Amino acid sequence: MEITLSIPPKKPQTPQDKINTVRALMESRKMVMEKSAPHIMNLDRAIRLALTTFQRNPKLLDCHPSTLLGAVIQVTQLGLELDSATNQAHLVPFWNKRKNRFDATLIIGYKGLETLAVRTKLVKRIVPRVVREGDIFKFSYGLNQTLEHVPMFKSSNLTYVYAVAYLSDGEKEILVLSKDEVEKARIRSRAADEGPWVTDYEEMAMKTVIRRLCKKLPNCNPETNSPIAMKAGIRTNSLMAAISLDESAEQGRPQDLGLIADPETETPTPEEPVTPPRVEIPALPVEAKVEKTLAERWEVCRELANKNAVNLKELLAELKIKEVKNDNIMQIESALFAHN
Repeated sequence: MEITLSIPPKKPQTPQDKINTVRALMESRKMVMEKSAPHIMNLDRAIRLALTTFQRNPKLLDCHPSTLLGAVIQVTQLGLELDSATNQAHLVPFWNKRKNRFDATLIIGYKGLETLAVRTKLVKRIVPRVVREGDIFKFSYGLNQTLEHVPMFKSSNLTYVYAVAYLSDGEKEILVLSKDEVEKARIRSRAADEGPWVTDYEEMAMKTVIRRLCKKLPNCNPETNSPIAMKAGIRTNSLMAAISLDESAEQGRPQDLGLIADPETETPTPEEPVTPPRVEIPALPVEAKVEKTLAERWEVCRELANKNAVNLKELLAELKIKEVKNDNIMQIESALFAHN
């Protein structure tokens, strides 16, 4: 006589089960979070806000738990809050096709970037504005930057977006983006036709201009610290880390937040090979056509970049070049001569 044992099917997890799992994970790593979080953070409040975020957006509970925990650790390290009311930081679930799962992705809001910029002690405040059709709007760069904006409330169509950074030394930095430049940024985003680019276009436009302005602020360099910031004991690295995380999210590069939470079992997400964009090569000066070694041509590029105040790291990232080689040096030269 055969006896067949029937194993009951595994009961699917309810949203509350998933919440309890994530809560237990955060509580287990609370000591680690306390060591890395800045003194201004209330960790219990940060955990409550994170759990509220998960409950408001149940799709987040489908994300791999390590990425949810990693996102909470990362946002507390930055000293920001996951709260839609403050617009400092948000979590969005994205499908990771290379790991065949949903991962939590950290999106930095424009208020979050402004908060981090002010904490560097280099900036007093940043004011973003949108310009609409019919507004009186004039601006100029150069040695004496000027900007005049008089809203006329004639149209809802956005034409420009700008941000003004009031620096601690009394100076001001301005950056203006046209609607076309904002659209180029939107099209490059992997969520160009969904999410906040559809529901909150103006806020995304303001975040775009603030993020670019922050990268141009004096001494906000990821490799160095300004005398003002060092004297205050506050580093600019948090601001640059937030910008890097946000750009990775927008361009679809892996943030690998799971590595922060579980470095022993998580593995980095392999990046897909990127096909470099085709660039029309303009006619180069005669001296640039002379046969030179790669090192000599790279030195010319560095001199040209310094002359035109071009950040080579940013340029290489824009061209999606990770390593300078003989087969892409002409592409770099062409981009630099375009700035000349």
